[in-house]
Amino acid sequence: MIMIPGHKESGGGIAQRSMADEIRAKLITGADFDKMAQMYSEDSTRDLGGDWGWIDDKTLSPELSQVAFNLKPGEISRVVDIGDNHYILKVEARQGGEVKPLTKELRTEIEARLRQQQAQELQDHWLASLRSKAYIKTF
Repeated sequence: MIMIPGHKESGGGIAQRSMADEIRAKLITGADFDKMAQMYSEDSTRDLGGDWGWIDDKTLSPELSQVAFNLKPGEISRVVDIGDNHYILKVEARQGGEVKPLTKELRTEIEARLRQQQAQELQDHWLASLRSKAYIKTF
């Protein structure tokens, strides 16, 4: 992500927006996103080339999430204006969760995990009660 802050009080909001449009145009024609983010972005990921790593839909603001999750890998977003700031996003890859059908094998696996967790909780509770009742005297 590249974030260009707008400065309305100094009349630079329009200039910042046109700079964001110019950066996007360069990106569309093949400029390196990492280098452009390092040069122009003013968010915390600037030194990483604007890379936020893997994110989920709750990491970014709802407006940015909507744009990011509608992009295809390799695609560059339009300039997104939120408040006084201007954002350009690029999705490098997508990683989706798998939805497995609830088969008999999967059901058996889930039940086994739940039994194991319950047994562990019961054992932990039993050990805690033994420790609370124990009295050890050393000579």
